[in-house]
Amino acid sequence: MKKCTYSGDDEMPEDSAFIRSEDIMAGITKRRARFARMKAELLNGDMSRDIRDYGVSTRLYQKALTAPDEVDPKEYARLSRLSDFASTRSALASGSADFMSNGEKALEFFRNHLFEDTLYLLDEPENSMAPAYQQELAREISLLAYRLHSQFIIATHSPFMLSIEHARIYDLDARPVRMREWYELENMKTYYQLFKQFEKRFEGNH
Repeated sequence: MKKCTYSGDDEMPEDSAFIRSEDIMAGITKRRARFARMKAELLNGDMSRDIRDYGVSTRLYQKALTAPDEVDPKEYARLSRLSDFASTRSALASGSADFMSNGEKALEFFRNHLFEDTLYLLDEPENSMAPAYQQELAREISLLAYRLHSQFIIATHSPFMLSIEHARIYDLDARPVRMREWYELENMKTYYQLFKQFEKRFEGNH
């Protein structure tokens, strides 16, 4: 398994980012505004600009596949617009755009902003996510870290993030700060005590 080799003396990997929970909510708000604009334009039959850009981006995508050296690096921004436009149109067509929860939108945000071979600082990425979405995000972070060579430094209270295999955990509540196993953290013990208290109910023995 290749481990991250980044050090403070290295040049910061491209697309590295510090992503806060506030950034996630700002991204969700921006996404909602885009859905609202596109929905209004769709209802009014006024999507000629987006359709034109979509066509240009599609041709650029084909060129990037067949002759990548001939594509101006500045034009690659169009490719992200192509993906965004296509996913937005699909969501509008299916009606799912109006029914996505904040947790679903947050998971989508991370899927659009996390890349391979990159360094990320994440501040409580689990905010607004139901447990199932936290599990999915943890799986994707694990894939990026252990198969695609990205590195994550995460401030979190989520048991799903903390229990990622091989994660190195620092207990910031300890004095001095020390490394611990995830199940040794006081927050995790609180979860354990709660579920232990109601264990029989989970097992169906009332």
